[in-house]
Amino acid sequence: MAFTSAVAVLLLSAVAAYVTIGQLGNSQRWVVHTYQVQSVLGEIDAVLANAARARNSYIASANDSAQAAFAAAIPPVQEKLAEVRKLTEDNARQQQLCSQLEALTMQRISLFRQQMELRRTKPGDSAGQNDLVGKDLPLSFERASVVQEMRDEEQRLLELRNQTSSRFFSLTVAILALTFVLSLILFSIHYRLLTTELEARAQAERSAREGEKSLQHLTSRLLQMQDEERRKFSRELHDSLGQYLAGVKMNLDMSARLHPSDELLASAIQLLDESITETRTISHLLHPPLLDEVGFSSAAKWYLRGFSERSGVDVKIDLPITSGASPKILR
Repeated sequence: MAFTSAVAVLLLSAVAAYVTIGQLGNSQRWVVHTYQVQSVLGEIDAVLANAARARNSYIASANDSAQAAFAAAIPPVQEKLAEVRKLTEDNARQQQLCSQLEALTMQRISLFRQQMELRRTKPGDSAGQNDLVGKDLPLSFERASVVQEMRDEEQRLLELRNQTSSRFFSLTVAILALTFVLSLILFSIHYRLLTTELEARAQAERSAREGEKSLQHLTSRLLQMQDEERRKFSRELHDSLGQYLAGVKMNLDMSARLHPSDELLASAIQLLDESITETRTISHLLHPPLLDEVGFSSAAKWYLRGFSERSGVDVKIDLPITSGASPKILR
């Protein structure tokens, strides 16, 4: 769960960072847009100044080249006015100011043309020129005021957009830092849990090995106790019951010498011999004496040889040379 949570946090942080960076890019585009508007406003002043210089040159010299320069300067003014209108179409206030700027600019251009026409038709009419200049000055001041207002509006928007851009940048950094810290914490938890699980598994394996050793020791102890019980029972059969049966046989043998014709006594002696033999066999099978005297290999061979003679089954034994190894019996 810790690992999955860390991966989920990383994915969510990637999505959040993507969205925030997108918003940051959009905010930066609006900042660039503001600079474009301010630049175009400056370009309008520049191309309009070119038209004014061409007008002044024509009034001073009535040169056709100055008239051509004036005619060439008008289209750029119109283009820049159209460009600033398009750039500010998202702002209703700027659109109003743009309409005022267009009207004032076209009025000044109209006055420029009137001055040039007056110079062409009445070269010496200084009063008419002064009257047109008097009309142009308030238009110039009003137009400059509108341009300044548009620049102030764009400057205000620029400050807002810069603040928005800074907030988005700070938010992006905060998201990345927070997700990094959270992911680091979750991965640390995952590492600790994994380490704990590995330690628990290692401890379980150690416990299992210790339990296996304890079981082997217990099994060995049980086999040892079982062997001791067999040895004790075998000794009791041989030393106690076997001696009693041998004593009974001696008495019966003495009675048989006194009564040689007693068939019942002879039958009892025969049964007693078989009982003594069977008792010795059971005693040997429970714990063969050879096991203590000559070791497991010789005792096993003796045991299997006796089994083969009693059962008629052909038995072959293959004992490894290594001491203490278990034999492999083939039938």
